[in-house]
Amino acid sequence: MAKKTFQRATHAAGMTLIEIMIVVALIGGMMALGTTVMFPSDDAKLREEAVRLAGTIKFIYNEAAIKNKYYRLAFNLEENSYRVESSTEPFFVSTDEDEKKPSGIDKPVGADGAAEGADGEVVPPPTFTAEEGVMVKPVKLPSGLKIKDVSVLHAPERREVGIVHAYFLPNGWAEPMVINLSDEGEEAFYSLQINPLTGKAKIRTEYREVDEGLFQKDTDSGEVF
Repeated sequence: MAKKTFQRATHAAGMTLIEIMIVVALIGGMMALGTTVMFPSDDAKLREEAVRLAGTIKFIYNEAAIKNKYYRLAFNLEENSYRVESSTEPFFVSTDEDEKKPSGIDKPVGADGAAEGADGEVVPPPTFTAEEGVMVKPVKLPSGLKIKDVSVLHAPERREVGIVHAYFLPNGWAEPMVINLSDEGEEAFYSLQINPLTGKAKIRTEYREVDEGLFQKDTDSGEVF
């Protein structure tokens, strides 16, 4: 009788091959999940950075209206970084096609930061200072990611090098822009296209070409992306 009891106890304490396989599968799944969390893929990092940039853009769009200040995002394409800057000096965004400017505002911002005033003389751009705070702190993209290019309304072509500025006015207007983010090998892309009347970004998991007339359509129709 004692021997039978011992045999049953030994059998109950053992594990079948199926149970062992289930345990191994669970451990493997947990390790894979841990690896993903600790070492996210470039696609996951791109998505995170695109969402963070969209949040920053919407935040400074709102701040411009609330604080009655002029803001801009300064993209440093050499360092794959961006920062938020602000100014209290009124200005308007000038393009090659512009022939009119808002009354009472004498400081235009052209493709190179300066533009011609009403008398034809070159007017220096307004003075901007870097903003500080949790939502507006400078951001540098993680290693392996880059800002592929940036297109803005006041510049004639998309930019892949140098510093590009995108402007936000206190009257509830964000300069139309398209920002393309990618990994170093340019195998994965996330693009952001900004609605000038809401400051919201439409995020796509693809490279976004700037079609001819795209920005003009955005500013004329107020199309929601």
